[in-house]
Parts: sequence; C-alpha cells; structure tokens
Amino acid sequence: MITQRTRLDMRPGGIMPVVHVSQYDNDAAVLIFDLYDGGVPWNVPAGYSVLINGLKPDNYGFSYSASSMSGNTVTCNLTTQMTAVAGAVICELRVRNGAGTQVIGTANFILQVEAAALT
Repeated sequence: MITQRTRLDMRPGGIMPVVHVSQYDNDAAVLIFDLYDGGVPWNVPAGYSVLINGLKPDNYGFSYSASSMSGNTVTCNLTTQMTAVAGAVICELRVRNGAGTQVIGTANFILQVEAAALT
C-alpha cells in the first residue's frame, strides 16, 4: 500500500499542492488529506460526506466518495479512472451535508499523473 499525505486548505487560492502518482495506479494507493482553515485544523462536521472531484486532461471528470473521515483527516482510495490519463488532473474535495444543500469546496490541488512506460 502506497500512502501520500497532503495538507489542504479550505480557503481557495495560493499555490496548489501537487500529488504525484503513476498512470493506472489504483486501490493499492491511498491519498490522505489533512484539512485546515488557514493554519487551524478544520474538522469535517458530523453527518457530512466528502467527495474527491477531478477533471482529467481529456476533459472527462470523476467524482468518488472518500473512504474515511476522522476529525480533519480525509482518506481517499486512488482509482484507475483517476489515473487513466497522464498529465495534470485538477482536483478538489467537496464536503457536503446529507441533503446536499450545504457544500464546501477545498482549495484545488493537482494530481500529477506520470505516464506509464507501456499503455
């Protein structure tokens, strides 16, 4: 299991963090995000869910549920679809209540997918 941990701000702007992965990586890799509001840990409210959304270089997007949340830590399993296309994948986490009426997005980050040697 490969684990990568990234600090992610709830406030948009600034320099986007870059998470490096290989093309076609899948469930053997885990992304862990520590959420902050400025410098203060930001806990996911009880009853809320988190999605990881992204737009690949081929202009197709994805949206997957986080596998777990605890306090200000969100864990997402990497899927084959997230790494299907080499290049910079612009992503964000979306935190939403059960009804989907309250949605909060994080600052964007880049999932940098390194091209596989063989397709």
